[in-house]
Amino acid sequence: MKHLPTAALACALLLALSACKQASDAPAAAAAAPTPAAEAAPAETVAAPDADSLLGTFSGTLPCADCNGIETIVELKADGSYTQKDLYMGKPDANTSTDGKWTLEEGGKRLHLAPGGHDDRAQLYGVTSDDQLQMLDRDGNPPKGDSQYGLKRAKLK
Repeated sequence: MKHLPTAALACALLLALSACKQASDAPAAAAAAPTPAAEAAPAETVAAPDADSLLGTFSGTLPCADCNGIETIVELKADGSYTQKDLYMGKPDANTSTDGKWTLEEGGKRLHLAPGGHDDRAQLYGVTSDDQLQMLDRDGNPPKGDSQYGLKRAKLK
């Protein structure tokens, strides 16, 4: 009879260890199983747009040091060209229109506008979505401060 409690204790210990082993294997098996794409990527991760998804017109009012703002309109065309119009509010004599070539860089995360093909006067925009661009400095960094330097896709009328 002395061995019965020891045997029962040994069986209970084996069952407990077996249950622990199965529980520890479950996460490994779940991790090895393929995960649907929607679950694999974090919710805030957005795929970079491709060139075709950016075709169209973007506009917005950018800050201006000596006027009320610059209404900027950028049209990205399928042939890789673009037109940019900068309308200086309160200073109509300063308005400009620029043509050039556009390309996507950094896997579609940055838009490079080269006026007249001159890279030395290039303008950079971060591509935040298919419908929004954020102006960047010459080094490719967003501007400091709380000012909005963005362009949104123009609504078709």
